[in-house]
Amino acid sequence: MISFALLLSLGASAPATPILDSLRSLDHRIRALESSIDTLRTALAKGERDVSQLTLEEAVLSRRVAEHRQATVGQVRALHRLVPRANAGAGLAPFEEARFVAAMRRVVAAETAEIGRAMELAIALSDKRRAATARRTEQASRHADLIEERNRLARERDARLSLVSRVTRDRVFGGQARLELSTAEGLLDHAIQGLPGGRTLAPTMGRRAGLPFARHRRRLLPPCDGTIDVPFGPRFDEDAQIAVFHKGIDVRAPMGAAIRAIFDGSVVFTGVHAGYGDIVIIDHGDEYFSLAAHLSRTDVRIGDAVTMGQVIGAVGDSGSFKGAYLYFEIRHRGRPVNPLFWFRRGSAR
Repeated sequence: MISFALLLSLGASAPATPILDSLRSLDHRIRALESSIDTLRTALAKGERDVSQLTLEEAVLSRRVAEHRQATVGQVRALHRLVPRANAGAGLAPFEEARFVAAMRRVVAAETAEIGRAMELAIALSDKRRAATARRTEQASRHADLIEERNRLARERDARLSLVSRVTRDRVFGGQARLELSTAEGLLDHAIQGLPGGRTLAPTMGRRAGLPFARHRRRLLPPCDGTIDVPFGPRFDEDAQIAVFHKGIDVRAPMGAAIRAIFDGSVVFTGVHAGYGDIVIIDHGDEYFSLAAHLSRTDVRIGDAVTMGQVIGAVGDSGSFKGAYLYFEIRHRGRPVNPLFWFRRGSAR
Protein backbone atom coordinates (compact mmCIF):
# COMPACT_ATOMS: atom_id res chain seq x y z
CA MET A 1 0.00 0.00 0.00
CA ILE A 2 1.07 3.58 -0.49
CA SER A 3 3.57 4.89 2.07
CA PHE A 4 2.64 7.41 4.68
CA ALA A 5 5.44 9.64 3.40
CA LEU A 6 3.78 9.85 -0.01
CA LEU A 7 0.39 10.73 1.42
CA LEU A 8 2.04 13.33 3.64
CA SER A 9 3.90 14.86 0.71
CA LEU A 10 0.86 14.98 -1.58
CA GLY A 11 -1.76 16.11 0.85
CA ALA A 12 -0.26 17.78 3.91
CA SER A 13 1.50 21.07 4.70
CA ALA A 14 3.62 22.52 1.90
CA PRO A 15 5.04 25.90 0.87
CA ALA A 16 2.38 28.47 0.04
CA THR A 17 1.22 28.29 -3.59
CA PRO A 18 -1.64 30.78 -3.76
CA ILE A 19 -2.04 30.70 -7.56
CA LEU A 20 -2.06 26.90 -7.73
CA ASP A 21 -4.32 26.79 -4.69
CA SER A 22 -6.76 29.16 -6.42
CA LEU A 23 -6.70 27.00 -9.53
CA ARG A 24 -7.22 23.84 -7.49
CA SER A 25 -10.11 25.47 -5.59
CA LEU A 26 -11.73 26.55 -8.87
CA ASP A 27 -11.26 23.06 -10.34
CA HIS A 28 -12.82 21.56 -7.21
CA ARG A 29 -15.85 23.85 -7.37
CA ILE A 30 -16.26 23.30 -11.11
CA ARG A 31 -16.08 19.52 -10.62
CA ALA A 32 -18.64 19.71 -7.79
CA LEU A 33 -20.99 21.83 -9.90
CA GLU A 34 -20.66 19.51 -12.89
CA SER A 35 -21.51 16.58 -10.62
CA SER A 36 -24.46 18.49 -9.15
CA ILE A 37 -25.74 19.33 -12.63
CA ASP A 38 -25.41 15.69 -13.71
CA THR A 39 -27.38 14.64 -10.61
CA LEU A 40 -30.08 17.24 -11.34
CA ARG A 41 -30.29 16.14 -14.97
CA THR A 42 -30.73 12.52 -13.88
CA ALA A 43 -33.38 13.52 -11.35
CA LEU A 44 -35.16 15.65 -13.93
CA ALA A 45 -35.19 12.82 -16.47
CA LYS A 46 -36.57 10.43 -13.85
CA GLY A 47 -39.10 13.04 -12.76
CA GLU A 48 -40.28 13.48 -16.35
CA ARG A 49 -40.75 9.73 -16.65
CA ASP A 50 -42.65 9.68 -13.35
CA VAL A 51 -44.92 12.56 -14.43
CA SER A 52 -45.61 10.83 -17.75
CA GLN A 53 -46.45 7.59 -15.95
CA LEU A 54 -48.68 9.38 -13.43
CA THR A 55 -50.43 11.25 -16.26
CA LEU A 56 -51.04 7.97 -18.09
CA GLU A 57 -52.36 6.30 -14.92
CA GLU A 58 -54.54 9.36 -14.27
CA ALA A 59 -56.04 9.08 -17.76
CA VAL A 60 -56.68 5.34 -17.32
CA LEU A 61 -58.38 5.95 -13.96
CA SER A 62 -60.47 8.77 -15.47
CA ARG A 63 -61.75 6.38 -18.15
CA ARG A 64 -62.49 3.69 -15.59
CA VAL A 65 -64.38 6.16 -13.38
CA ALA A 66 -66.44 7.26 -16.40
CA GLU A 67 -67.15 3.62 -17.32
CA HIS A 68 -68.28 2.78 -13.79
CA ARG A 69 -70.50 5.85 -13.71
CA GLN A 70 -72.13 4.69 -16.92
CA ALA A 71 -72.58 1.21 -15.45
CA THR A 72 -74.13 2.70 -12.34
CA VAL A 73 -76.54 4.75 -14.44
CA GLY A 74 -77.52 1.57 -16.29
CA GLN A 75 -78.18 -0.27 -13.04
CA VAL A 76 -80.27 2.61 -11.73
CA ARG A 77 -82.36 2.65 -14.91
CA ALA A 78 -82.89 -1.11 -14.64
CA LEU A 79 -84.00 -0.63 -11.05
CA HIS A 80 -86.41 2.12 -12.10
CA ARG A 81 -87.92 -0.18 -14.73
CA LEU A 82 -88.64 -2.74 -12.01
CA VAL A 83 -90.36 -0.27 -9.72
CA PRO A 84 -93.66 -0.17 -11.67
CA ARG A 85 -93.68 -3.95 -11.64
CA ALA A 86 -93.13 -3.87 -7.92
CA ASN A 87 -96.15 -1.58 -7.47
CA ALA A 88 -98.24 -3.96 -9.51
CA GLY A 89 -96.75 -7.06 -7.99
CA ALA A 90 -99.53 -7.67 -5.49
CA GLY A 91 -101.28 -9.97 -7.94
CA LEU A 92 -98.14 -11.99 -8.82
CA ALA A 93 -98.06 -15.72 -8.32
CA PRO A 94 -95.72 -16.82 -5.49
CA PHE A 95 -92.99 -18.15 -7.82
CA GLU A 96 -93.16 -14.95 -9.95
CA GLU A 97 -92.94 -12.82 -6.83
CA ALA A 98 -89.87 -14.74 -5.69
CA ARG A 99 -88.19 -14.24 -9.06
CA PHE A 100 -89.05 -10.55 -8.98
CA VAL A 101 -87.60 -10.09 -5.47
CA ALA A 102 -84.41 -11.96 -6.46
CA ALA A 103 -84.00 -9.74 -9.54
CA MET A 104 -84.47 -6.63 -7.42
CA ARG A 105 -81.82 -7.80 -4.97
CA ARG A 106 -79.35 -8.50 -7.80
CA VAL A 107 -79.88 -5.06 -9.28
CA VAL A 108 -79.48 -3.37 -5.89
CA ALA A 109 -76.34 -5.41 -5.09
CA ALA A 110 -74.83 -4.64 -8.51
CA GLU A 111 -75.61 -0.96 -8.12
CA THR A 112 -74.06 -0.89 -4.64
CA ALA A 113 -70.91 -2.64 -5.92
CA GLU A 114 -70.61 -0.25 -8.86
CA ILE A 115 -70.99 2.75 -6.58
CA GLY A 116 -68.29 1.31 -4.27
CA ARG A 117 -65.88 0.68 -7.14
CA ALA A 118 -66.54 4.11 -8.57
CA MET A 119 -65.80 5.72 -5.19
CA GLU A 120 -62.54 3.74 -4.83
CA LEU A 121 -61.47 4.76 -8.34
CA ALA A 122 -62.39 8.38 -7.66
CA ILE A 123 -60.22 8.36 -4.51
CA ALA A 124 -57.34 6.71 -6.42
CA LEU A 125 -57.72 9.26 -9.21
CA SER A 126 -57.60 12.11 -6.71
CA ASP A 127 -54.42 10.64 -5.18
CA LYS A 128 -52.82 10.31 -8.63
CA ARG A 129 -53.70 13.90 -9.48
CA ARG A 130 -52.16 15.14 -6.22
CA ALA A 131 -49.01 13.05 -6.84
CA ALA A 132 -48.71 14.31 -10.41
CA THR A 133 -49.18 17.92 -9.27
CA ALA A 134 -46.54 17.51 -6.55
CA ARG A 135 -44.17 15.92 -9.08
CA ARG A 136 -44.67 18.79 -11.53
CA THR A 137 -43.99 21.32 -8.76
CA GLU A 138 -40.86 19.40 -7.81
CA GLN A 139 -39.77 19.36 -11.44
CA ALA A 140 -40.23 23.12 -11.73
CA SER A 141 -38.05 23.57 -8.64
CA ARG A 142 -35.40 21.27 -10.10
CA HIS A 143 -35.43 23.17 -13.38
CA ALA A 144 -34.83 26.38 -11.44
CA ASP A 145 -31.99 24.71 -9.49
CA LEU A 146 -30.47 23.44 -12.71
CA ILE A 147 -30.52 26.91 -14.26
CA GLU A 148 -28.89 28.38 -11.14
CA GLU A 149 -26.21 25.66 -11.07
CA ARG A 150 -25.46 26.24 -14.75
CA ASN A 151 -25.11 29.96 -14.07
CA ARG A 152 -22.78 29.28 -11.16
CA LEU A 153 -20.76 26.89 -13.31
CA ALA A 154 -20.45 29.55 -16.02
CA ARG A 155 -19.20 32.06 -13.43
CA GLU A 156 -16.64 29.61 -12.04
CA ARG A 157 -15.41 28.74 -15.54
CA ASP A 158 -15.09 32.45 -16.31
CA ALA A 159 -13.09 32.91 -13.11
CA ARG A 160 -10.83 30.01 -14.09
CA LEU A 161 -10.36 31.41 -17.57
CA SER A 162 -9.52 34.81 -16.09
CA LEU A 163 -6.90 33.24 -13.81
CA VAL A 164 -5.32 31.26 -16.65
CA SER A 165 -5.40 34.32 -18.90
CA ARG A 166 -3.65 36.41 -16.26
CA VAL A 167 -0.91 33.79 -15.94
CA THR A 168 -0.24 34.04 -19.68
CA ARG A 169 -0.62 37.86 -19.96
CA ASP A 170 0.87 39.18 -16.73
CA ARG A 171 4.63 38.61 -16.69
CA VAL A 172 5.01 38.98 -12.93
CA PHE A 173 1.95 36.86 -12.16
CA GLY A 174 3.08 34.27 -14.70
CA GLY A 175 6.52 34.18 -13.13
CA GLN A 176 4.97 33.54 -9.72
CA ALA A 177 2.88 30.72 -11.23
CA ARG A 178 6.00 29.12 -12.76
CA LEU A 179 7.76 29.36 -9.40
CA GLU A 180 4.84 27.62 -7.73
CA LEU A 181 4.82 24.93 -10.44
CA SER A 182 8.52 24.35 -9.79
CA THR A 183 7.74 23.98 -6.08
CA ALA A 184 4.94 21.52 -6.86
CA GLU A 185 7.27 19.55 -9.13
CA GLY A 186 9.80 19.29 -6.33
CA LEU A 187 7.14 18.04 -3.92
CA LEU A 188 6.05 15.42 -6.45
CA ASP A 189 9.65 14.30 -6.94
CA HIS A 190 10.03 13.90 -3.20
CA ALA A 191 6.75 12.01 -2.98
CA ILE A 192 7.72 9.59 -5.76
CA GLN A 193 11.06 8.96 -4.07
CA GLY A 194 9.02 7.70 -1.10
CA LEU A 195 7.19 5.09 -3.13
CA PRO A 196 7.75 1.48 -1.99
CA GLY A 197 9.69 0.50 -5.11
CA GLY A 198 7.59 -2.33 -6.46
CA ARG A 199 7.07 -4.15 -3.20
CA THR A 200 3.31 -3.59 -3.44
CA LEU A 201 2.98 -6.09 -6.28
CA ALA A 202 2.14 -9.75 -6.01
CA PRO A 203 4.78 -12.06 -7.59
CA THR A 204 2.62 -12.62 -10.70
CA MET A 205 1.89 -8.94 -11.28
CA GLY A 206 3.96 -6.47 -13.26
CA ARG A 207 4.73 -9.19 -15.81
CA ARG A 208 3.31 -9.98 -19.23
CA ALA A 209 4.17 -13.15 -21.11
CA GLY A 210 6.50 -13.88 -18.20
CA LEU A 211 8.53 -10.73 -18.86
CA PRO A 212 8.89 -7.78 -16.44
CA PHE A 213 8.27 -4.16 -17.41
CA ALA A 214 11.95 -3.58 -18.21
CA ARG A 215 11.79 -6.16 -21.02
CA HIS A 216 8.94 -4.37 -22.81
CA ARG A 217 10.95 -1.49 -24.19
CA ARG A 218 9.50 -0.42 -27.58
CA ARG A 219 6.57 -2.81 -27.07
CA LEU A 220 4.03 -0.65 -25.26
CA LEU A 221 1.21 1.53 -26.56
CA PRO A 222 0.83 5.18 -25.48
CA PRO A 223 -1.64 5.89 -22.67
CA CYS A 224 -4.00 7.80 -24.97
CA ASP A 225 -4.54 8.88 -28.55
CA GLY A 226 -3.20 12.35 -29.21
CA THR A 227 -0.30 14.49 -30.33
CA ILE A 228 2.84 15.08 -28.30
CA ASP A 229 2.77 18.77 -27.51
CA VAL A 230 5.90 18.93 -25.35
CA PRO A 231 8.48 16.12 -25.52
CA PHE A 232 10.64 14.69 -22.76
CA GLY A 233 13.96 16.33 -21.96
CA PRO A 234 15.60 19.76 -21.89
CA ARG A 235 13.94 22.72 -23.53
CA PHE A 236 14.04 26.50 -23.40
CA ASP A 237 11.18 28.25 -21.65
CA GLU A 238 10.50 31.32 -23.79
CA ASP A 239 8.38 33.04 -21.15
CA ALA A 240 10.84 32.56 -18.29
CA GLN A 241 13.88 32.78 -20.60
CA ILE A 242 15.53 29.83 -18.84
CA ALA A 243 16.43 26.25 -19.70
CA VAL A 244 14.17 23.67 -18.05
CA PHE A 245 13.97 19.88 -18.04
CA HIS A 246 10.62 18.34 -18.91
CA LYS A 247 10.34 15.09 -16.94
CA GLY A 248 7.48 13.65 -18.95
CA ILE A 249 5.51 14.29 -22.10
CA ASP A 250 2.49 16.50 -22.75
CA VAL A 251 -0.04 14.75 -24.97
CA ARG A 252 -2.63 17.03 -26.51
CA ALA A 253 -5.93 15.12 -26.60
CA PRO A 254 -9.65 15.94 -26.46
CA MET A 255 -11.35 16.49 -23.14
CA GLY A 256 -12.70 13.16 -21.90
CA ALA A 257 -10.47 10.96 -24.10
CA ALA A 258 -9.74 7.58 -22.47
CA ILE A 259 -6.42 7.12 -20.63
CA ARG A 260 -5.18 3.53 -20.39
CA ALA A 261 -2.61 1.73 -18.27
CA ILE A 262 0.51 1.14 -20.38
CA PHE A 263 1.31 -2.08 -18.49
CA ASP A 264 0.03 -4.36 -15.74
CA GLY A 265 0.45 -3.03 -12.23
CA SER A 266 -1.07 -1.80 -9.01
CA VAL A 267 -2.50 1.65 -8.33
CA VAL A 268 -0.51 3.27 -5.53
CA PHE A 269 -1.99 6.75 -5.61
CA THR A 270 -5.03 8.63 -6.89
CA GLY A 271 -5.80 12.16 -5.85
CA VAL A 272 -5.09 15.84 -6.39
CA HIS A 273 -1.63 17.39 -6.40
CA ALA A 274 -0.94 21.10 -6.85
CA GLY A 275 0.13 21.89 -10.39
CA TYR A 276 -0.84 18.45 -11.67
CA GLY A 277 -4.55 18.26 -10.87
CA ASP A 278 -6.02 14.77 -10.56
CA ILE A 279 -3.30 12.17 -10.91
CA VAL A 280 -2.95 8.38 -10.98
CA ILE A 281 0.32 6.61 -10.15
CA ILE A 282 0.75 2.94 -11.05
CA ASP A 283 3.48 0.62 -9.75
CA HIS A 284 4.59 -1.71 -12.57
CA GLY A 285 7.12 -3.63 -10.49
CA ASP A 286 10.94 -3.60 -10.47
CA GLU A 287 10.79 0.05 -9.30
CA TYR A 288 9.04 1.27 -12.45
CA PHE A 289 6.12 3.65 -12.07
CA SER A 290 3.91 5.58 -14.48
CA LEU A 291 2.10 8.80 -13.70
CA ALA A 292 -0.87 10.38 -15.50
CA ALA A 293 -1.89 13.94 -14.58
CA HIS A 294 -4.58 16.59 -15.28
CA LEU A 295 -7.33 13.95 -15.43
CA SER A 296 -10.99 14.93 -15.66
CA ARG A 297 -12.08 11.58 -14.27
CA THR A 298 -10.40 8.79 -12.33
CA ASP A 299 -11.70 5.23 -12.81
CA VAL A 300 -9.42 3.40 -10.37
CA ARG A 301 -8.68 3.48 -6.66
CA ILE A 302 -5.61 2.91 -4.52
CA GLY A 303 -4.88 -0.82 -4.31
CA ASP A 304 -6.62 -1.72 -7.58
CA ALA A 305 -4.81 -4.17 -9.85
CA VAL A 306 -4.81 -2.94 -13.46
CA THR A 307 -3.96 -4.65 -16.72
CA MET A 308 -2.33 -3.25 -19.84
CA GLY A 309 -4.88 -1.28 -21.87
CA GLN A 310 -7.36 -0.90 -19.01
CA VAL A 311 -9.01 2.54 -18.84
CA ILE A 312 -7.84 4.31 -15.68
CA GLY A 313 -9.35 7.76 -16.31
CA ALA A 314 -10.00 10.49 -18.84
CA VAL A 315 -8.09 13.46 -20.24
CA GLY A 316 -8.93 16.74 -18.54
CA ASP A 317 -7.67 20.16 -17.57
CA SER A 318 -7.55 19.86 -13.78
CA GLY A 319 -4.56 21.82 -12.48
CA SER A 320 -3.73 22.90 -16.04
CA PHE A 321 -3.01 26.41 -17.29
CA LYS A 322 -3.18 25.38 -20.95
CA GLY A 323 -6.42 23.49 -21.40
CA ALA A 324 -7.08 19.78 -21.73
CA TYR A 325 -4.07 17.51 -22.16
CA LEU A 326 -2.37 14.52 -20.55
CA TYR A 327 0.90 14.89 -18.70
CA PHE A 328 2.55 11.47 -18.57
CA GLU A 329 5.71 10.18 -16.89
CA ILE A 330 7.56 6.91 -16.52
CA ARG A 331 9.98 6.69 -13.59
CA HIS A 332 12.57 4.12 -12.61
CA ARG A 333 13.86 4.23 -9.06
CA GLY A 334 12.32 7.66 -8.77
CA ARG A 335 14.12 9.11 -11.79
CA PRO A 336 12.20 10.12 -14.94
CA VAL A 337 12.88 8.22 -18.16
CA ASN A 338 11.76 9.10 -21.68
CA PRO A 339 8.34 7.47 -22.24
CA LEU A 340 8.88 7.49 -26.01
CA PHE A 341 11.61 4.85 -25.62
CA TRP A 342 8.95 2.47 -24.29
CA PHE A 343 6.28 2.97 -26.93
CA ARG A 344 6.09 0.98 -30.16
CA ARG A 345 7.68 2.73 -33.10
CA GLY A 346 5.15 4.91 -34.86
CA SER A 347 2.57 4.60 -32.08
CA ALA A 348 3.33 8.06 -30.63
CA ARG A 349 3.53 11.23 -32.69
